[in-house]
Amino acid sequence: MIKNKLFEYDNKIRNSYKNILGIDEVGRGCVAGPLVVAGVILKKDFYDSRIQDSKKIKTLEKRKELANLIIKNCIKYKYVIFNNKEVDLINPKQCSKSGMKEIAIDLQNYFDIAITDYENIDLDINQINLKQGDNKCFSVACASILAKHIRDLEIIKLNNLYPEYDFINNQGYLTKNHISLLKEYGVKKEIYRLSYKPIKKILNNLY
Repeated sequence: MIKNKLFEYDNKIRNSYKNILGIDEVGRGCVAGPLVVAGVILKKDFYDSRIQDSKKIKTLEKRKELANLIIKNCIKYKYVIFNNKEVDLINPKQCSKSGMKEIAIDLQNYFDIAITDYENIDLDINQINLKQGDNKCFSVACASILAKHIRDLEIIKLNNLYPEYDFINNQGYLTKNHISLLKEYGVKKEIYRLSYKPIKKILNNLY
């Protein structure tokens, strides 16, 4: 018998609901690059001991490997990408909620309950909004890995277009080195989230 707290959580839910839709998002706190929401309905017997919260999986290669494994072992999956302008227009929380709702509507015929990383889906469906869900639920952890991998692919594109910002290493987060690069090269409005306070500070020369 498999002893894993994430997998055991899902199995308990399956005592009442056959198919679980796990949903999570990544990129909410970044100042550049997209916000990605992903949902996945796993085959009930799928298990891999390497599955965990995507924040704990440190390399692009490992996230790619696990994301491909998840896709091969799911019933259905879907992701939604919000670019920096959409995040500025709607705000990151509403992007997350909108993406989760879109995924749940699109996959509604395939799941019996949705489990999110705490965010509520604005639909009349069976759902559990689990605090730190990507660290407690196998399906949500898989969704977080899938979302992170999709975002990795977008970050690689950004890095190829704008290598001076070192996106491959900072992933769009505002590291100390990233601040230095922004001071040197400036804020490109086509890729940065202009509504975020740190970016406003840099634009106003407050750093």
